[in-house]
Amino acid sequence: MDYQQILIFILAALVIRYFPVSNIRKWLLLTTSIVFLYWLQPLSPIRYLDFYLPTILLLLTLLSWFIITPPENRYHKENLLALAITFGCLFIINATRWFGLTGIITASRPPALSFLLISVVGLFLFFWLLRNQEAKTNRWLGIVFLIFFIILLVILKSPTLNQWTAKQIGVMQNQSFSSNIRFDIRWLGISYVIFRLLHTIKDYQSNRLSGVGLADYMNYVIFFPSLSAGPIDRIQHFSEELNLDMPLPDRNNLVSAAWRIFLGLFKKFALADTLAIIAIHNLKLNQ
Repeated sequence: MDYQQILIFILAALVIRYFPVSNIRKWLLLTTSIVFLYWLQPLSPIRYLDFYLPTILLLLTLLSWFIITPPENRYHKENLLALAITFGCLFIINATRWFGLTGIITASRPPALSFLLISVVGLFLFFWLLRNQEAKTNRWLGIVFLIFFIILLVILKSPTLNQWTAKQIGVMQNQSFSSNIRFDIRWLGISYVIFRLLHTIKDYQSNRLSGVGLADYMNYVIFFPSLSAGPIDRIQHFSEELNLDMPLPDRNNLVSAAWRIFLGLFKKFALADTLAIIAIHNLKLNQ
């Protein structure tokens, strides 16, 4: 992230925090986090990958929530509203391909609507097939998801497997790459997201998590201030603070927050980047 993106994050956080209607802040946060999820996803040599990856991330989040939520709690009014907002954002972002807005939300032009339609139909088919499943079945599905997330993390963190997978995805889209070109799958925030999903599924299997609303769950998983660099909070604590009717920050709170942001920016752009430049320079001299 560069300083411009951080500044936009700060402005977005202030708008959400000071929004006059407190009941809408949760939904505003959800919408903002979804948009930022696509906005931060970097461009890839693989066609449409900057749209595919955030979409798959959201679908995995919805599936995980469905597994850990009791059937009687899934179709509450608030959950349906959160689902509608999520899909509304997806279709609006996908529709930018027709309005010449490439680079504003997504790094490249989004794909045809067919991918999103197939994904949504597949998700609802999954929901329908498991609409009345017992808790025991959901726990087995939770184990399957745990194994899947671990395998996915291994693939993404292994340079060899990552590059091989990236090449195969390109081949599936009829893209040819020179054998000398090396590139990998750069999936924004996926490590933090996977650990959050693993935490919620594991807590559900251990009876430490009885159920959480979809809006709270989505906000927890893709919370934009911690999407790219953490930290990872527990969902019980996050949900409690998210729904807490807190007073607006006073002057001392704002000064303290501004100072912490300034220190973070100084460490990132002054110390870390300078040390990286020095290290690269010394490496070149040694070569």
